[in-house]
Amino acid sequence: MKHFLALLIGFVFLKKAQAQFCDGTETFEKITGVTLTSASETPLYSSVGNTVTAECNNRCRASQDCPAFLIDYDNDACYRLDTNSDDNRELIVDTDRKTNYFEKVCLNVPACERAWIYERVVGYVLEGYDDRVVGQVTSRKSCQEMCLQETEFQCRSAEYVYSSQECRLSRESRRSQPSSYRATTSDVDYLENQCARERRPSSCQYDEFESQDIGYADIQVTARNAKECGEMCDQTSAFNCRSYTFFLSSGACRLSGDDNISAGPAAVVSRQGADYYQRSPCIDLSLVCTGESMTVTLNTEEPFTGRLFAQSAARDCETRGNARTETQLTFFFEEAAAAKCGVEREERGVYSNVVVVQHHPVIQRKGDRAVQLFCYFETGDKVVTNSYDVLADTIDGGIGISTPSSVVNATAPSPGVRLRITTSSGEDISGTRLGEKLFLRIEMDQESIFGIFARNLKAIGGDDEDSIDLLDDRGCPTDPIIFPGLQKLPDSRDLQGSFEAFKFSDTSVVRFQVNVQFCVDECNPVECGDGLQSYGRRKRSPDSLISKTLTVDLPPPDVPESFASRLVYDDYLGQEVLYSDTPLSTEIHVESGTTVDRFRDPRLKADNNGVFIWGANEDEEVVCTTWPVIIATGAAVIFLQLCIISTCLLCLCTSRRSKPKQDRMSDHHSLYSGRSVLTPHLPPGALYHGELIDKPGSSYSRVTDTSASTLKSLRTSLRD
Repeated sequence: MKHFLALLIGFVFLKKAQAQFCDGTETFEKITGVTLTSASETPLYSSVGNTVTAECNNRCRASQDCPAFLIDYDNDACYRLDTNSDDNRELIVDTDRKTNYFEKVCLNVPACERAWIYERVVGYVLEGYDDRVVGQVTSRKSCQEMCLQETEFQCRSAEYVYSSQECRLSRESRRSQPSSYRATTSDVDYLENQCARERRPSSCQYDEFESQDIGYADIQVTARNAKECGEMCDQTSAFNCRSYTFFLSSGACRLSGDDNISAGPAAVVSRQGADYYQRSPCIDLSLVCTGESMTVTLNTEEPFTGRLFAQSAARDCETRGNARTETQLTFFFEEAAAAKCGVEREERGVYSNVVVVQHHPVIQRKGDRAVQLFCYFETGDKVVTNSYDVLADTIDGGIGISTPSSVVNATAPSPGVRLRITTSSGEDISGTRLGEKLFLRIEMDQESIFGIFARNLKAIGGDDEDSIDLLDDRGCPTDPIIFPGLQKLPDSRDLQGSFEAFKFSDTSVVRFQVNVQFCVDECNPVECGDGLQSYGRRKRSPDSLISKTLTVDLPPPDVPESFASRLVYDDYLGQEVLYSDTPLSTEIHVESGTTVDRFRDPRLKADNNGVFIWGANEDEEVVCTTWPVIIATGAAVIFLQLCIISTCLLCLCTSRRSKPKQDRMSDHHSLYSGRSVLTPHLPPGALYHGELIDKPGSSYSRVTDTSASTLKSLRTSLRD
């Protein structure tokens, strides 16, 4: 603990009016997962096996020729950069390495003692939570200072729009409203104030990711267990500690200012011997148990229009929010109803279920939560909840890239066009997780004479049961939070829109389908209102198409005749278009991959010795027992079987030994009884007939000798 406190004391980085060119608060703003192009990297500090954030921060602050530095977490090293972005956002590019870019800034307002005062995200906004909007703000720095000076409310985040010089202040942040935090194509930066006091209700705990690590450690200390490591994270004042990783074998406790919201879901990777913990999003759920049912109640600050449903029965057991701040869902314990809604009997007097809080009425997104509920009836009604994040660890899955589709008649060279879902580097994805930043791209042959625009973009579930419109029939986004629209890429005819991965409740497959149409040369964007432009069109009725066809001018001479005959002037776009109703489609797999973090009743032992034995039929009762009982029962059964076998063998041996004695008794009885069954009985007539031929004496003697010989022979045979 002394070592931990010493690190905290040494991790105070703010120095006022000490730098030559700063007469206010010199600090840093942090950007996660990026690097600065065209900047020269000079080694600043390294310590293999340890964390380097504190030392790198101190060394850069003490140097007048260190405008920025970059931490490479994979190599436990940092580098001084000879330049910073200077509001040139094009120099900031994403990287696959685990890096954090720190840019030195000078704020002319009082600030808190933090290693960095702002976390900046290029191209992201918090949609719908602007508490104050100020125009004519000349720089991002001025917007940051306004947020720090706000007195009417706690300014937790800000957004600066470069093109309009607009500063938007909010009392919310990407962690308090994760479903409204999204990527955008506008020239805007999201700025999160690290001096703002974070709301941490007692119900907000850490989610555990076994055998995983995020890899963005800023402080390393020693702890006896994971709980103590978490307490150190809570006590950290040098920065907002959002996650930690505990290594049981060494007792190493690595604290981080990042989580899978700032670093992205893909940052959490498998690592043997490590257990990763991060703060879970807070939701206000309560549970009431009665003898017949459990009722879960969701309370929200804003009207709730999403879904509350059982995880294993999303369609059969759900309730939809009707724009109220209180939403309830009841699960009954009656056998048929329990089986329908996934209510499980954990043990005698304990019932559980998993409920999902989905903020959007159709799709699941980052920030949605799954909560396991328990009702105990051993000592009266008891209310317990334990939650885990729907966004989790790892996923497998693949996508099939749609082959280039022909959208015009094949009698002339057709513009090749295809639909792709890619990462920020342009690589086709092989699977993704909720909240991952993705790009939907519509690509076209560069040699074509046509430009493209899109309309009626839909996301459809793999079972074709659910769907959501992303672009309407004009080509405008229906919900900019989910999909902000399509923009034309520079120096190409391709269209691109960024979004965060989402999924439907009952399937991990999300299929995208879009109608693409063509314009001669380039397409004009559509005005969607509120300053939003998108490359789409308004769908025309057949009658209007016929009337406009009568006034079409002759096509340019470089348009093939087979195309020219199909061009129609669209007054909404102000140009000629080529219609095609052949949709493009592709699909991706979005898996939550989440394991339920089961709650353990404090009254129960945590040694995990319990055993649940299911009957042959799934509808039968669950038998609850322990390993000692199973072992004793098995030994008793084996002993009983051995006793039965021994008894049978003993009886068999006894029977075989008594059989020879019985045979000898039978022989003795045959020899000495008067008329044995073995002695031939001659009729009287035969004996006296012999006397008429021979002498009585000789005849009797022969009969006697023969009888004696026969008896002797029989006795010998019987003995043998």
